[in-house]
Amino acid sequence: MEIENLVKMANDIGNFFSSEPDHETAVAGVYEHLRKFWDPRMRRAVIQHLGRGGEGLDPLAREAIAKLSAEA
Repeated sequence: MEIENLVKMANDIGNFFSSEPDHETAVAGVYEHLRKFWDPRMRRAVIQHLGRGGEGLDPLAREAIAKLSAEA
């Protein structure tokens, strides 16, 4: 899967959770979704993308991916 698609999907998930009034709960929601529903290869690819600067990732997606990265 191309990184542009993964970035778009991560941002879409972040947009879904952005209406959550508590920021930490929103980050946790994105994180949990990525952890539960994304294939490990998808998670690795987006973590690597973040490590290279994370071009195109919205702030909420960035934070959740950074949390995934810290776990990996």
